[in-house]
Amino acid sequence: MKISKASEDFALIARQVQKDAVRMAEIASVTIAKFTADPFAPIYPGLGKPCNGCGVCCLAEQCSVSLELFGTAEVCPALVQDEEHRYHCGLMVAPDKFGATPPGFEDWPEAAARYYQNLIGGGVGCDSEP
Repeated sequence: MKISKASEDFALIARQVQKDAVRMAEIASVTIAKFTADPFAPIYPGLGKPCNGCGVCCLAEQCSVSLELFGTAEVCPALVQDEEHRYHCGLMVAPDKFGATPPGFEDWPEAAARYYQNLIGGGVGCDSEP
């Protein structure tokens, strides 16, 4: 029996969707089990995709900036979550709230936040694989 090209394409897509679903479930279970992450937070978007605030990067490990400022911690002390359950780097939002205003930036909180955004690479896209 000959299978049509459309059926083959559909089967291929279905297999990929199933693989993606399994991978997402693995990521979610590891993240939730290891870090008790908010189950209402956005789902990990995938490496290289625009950041959606899932928090996987900061929950998985501290960045070098966090390590230098806060020392080793299970979860970065500057990881914050908004009312829509998205995670954000507090250093890129309000570094003064974490006692992390860089010298010379005391009178320019927005510039201090941009400084950390550039240092950490915020806004570039997802750079984490759970």
